[in-house]
Amino acid sequence: MINLLNTMLFEKKHKEKIIAEYLLAKDEVLFAYIFGSFVDKDNYHDIDIAVYLKDDFDKNDFKKFPYGYESGEIADLNLLVRSDVDFIVMNCAEILIQKRIIDRGIRIFSKDERKRISYENYIRKLYIDSAHLRNIRRHYLSGKIRNA
Repeated sequence: MINLLNTMLFEKKHKEKIIAEYLLAKDEVLFAYIFGSFVDKDNYHDIDIAVYLKDDFDKNDFKKFPYGYESGEIADLNLLVRSDVDFIVMNCAEILIQKRIIDRGIRIFSKDERKRISYENYIRKLYIDSAHLRNIRRHYLSGKIRNA
């Protein structure tokens, strides 16, 4: 049992290293996280990867990325780590997802610590500032469900 856990841990660390090396080579990626079941569980379903891109990088340039930036990264990473990969660009993700990634994910690298810290603080502030809106939405939805 211990050997199996050690093997699984080694495999996860190896995949994490491959992902980090691949993304570090990408000029547009400033920092990256791994999150989800890959972090939370020994037996994971897929590898959830989140990246923060440089502000001047256009991920929607369809001449460069005819199938979309995310699709290209998913295809490359799937081949590299031989696992299913989900790929999120944090710059345009929902606040709740960004907060979860920051709080529960593992940062695998950061090329710009000042930018990363500023970004993480900004997301935490937005999350706190929008708490009342989430509470209103939750209250409204729970009423809709009860009346359905």
